[in-house]
Amino acid sequence: MGFKDLQPAGTKALEREIQSSVSSTSCSGGRASSTRSHYESGLIDDSFSFSYNSEDAFGFSLIGAECDEPERLAEEVLLELHRARKDP
Repeated sequence: MGFKDLQPAGTKALEREIQSSVSSTSCSGGRASSTRSHYESGLIDDSFSFSYNSEDAFGFSLIGAECDEPERLAEEVLLELHRARKDP
């Protein structure tokens, strides 16, 4: 899955990259119960990853994994992101 950064970082690319890393970690590691349950159910494996890339004019986040149910993984990721927005 990819997410376009609607406010490219420009000269603050490092700051944006750190913010994105912290946010991604809190969604995957900090909320370990949902990530753990996805591992235990077999939805994700150790290929599950996230990254953020930024240039002066654009930025984007990627979340991905090799899995048998990509649509279900996409739904779960979106649900977790919505939960994180409501309860940071």
